[in-house]
Amino acid sequence: MEGWYLSTNNWEPIIMTNLAASDQAVSPAPVSPEHHKQALAIVKRNAGFGAITGLIPLPLLDVFALTGIQIKMISELAEVYEIPFNENAVKSYVAALIGGIVPVSPLSGVAIRAARYVPFIGPLLGIAVVPAFASALTWAIGRVFVNHFEKGGDLLSVDLETMKEQVKRGLTRKGTTAETATA
Repeated sequence: MEGWYLSTNNWEPIIMTNLAASDQAVSPAPVSPEHHKQALAIVKRNAGFGAITGLIPLPLLDVFALTGIQIKMISELAEVYEIPFNENAVKSYVAALIGGIVPVSPLSGVAIRAARYVPFIGPLLGIAVVPAFASALTWAIGRVFVNHFEKGGDLLSVDLETMKEQVKRGLTRKGTTAETATA
C-alpha cells in the first residue's frame, strides 16, 4: 500500500511551490501550528483516497467517488478551523473546481475511457496516470482550502475564479516559474 503513495508524494513540492503566492486577499487569522499540521494530515490522507478512486474502472463512478472524498476533506478542514460547513456550497465549489480543471465534455470522457482499452499500454496508462492525477487534484484542492482558511476565509468568502487558477498552478509544472509565483 505504501508503494502507490510514494508516487503521489512527488506532487507535494510542485503544488506547494505553486500555491506559495496566493491571490486571495483575506485578512489573516492566527493559526496554531497544531491546526496546520492536522489540516495537512487531512489533505494527505484524502489525496491517498483520491488515488484509489483513480482505479475505479466504471465511468462516472470514479468522478462521483473523487468528488465525495473532496467534499469530505473540506468538511474535515472546516471542522479543524472551526468554520461552519455548508455541504451544498462545498458541492458546488468542488464541481466548479473540477470542472475548471478536468475536461468534462462527453467526447473527452469517452477518449480517456477508450485509451484505457488500448492493448498493452492502455491499462498501464490508466493505472499510472489516472490515480496520480486524482491524488494531485485532491491535494491541490485541499491545499487551496487550507490556505484560504488560514488567511481567515470561510465558505462564504470563496473566490472560485482565484481558486481555479491556484489549483491549475498547483497542477502544472509551468506554474513553478518565478513569473507565475509572483503573479
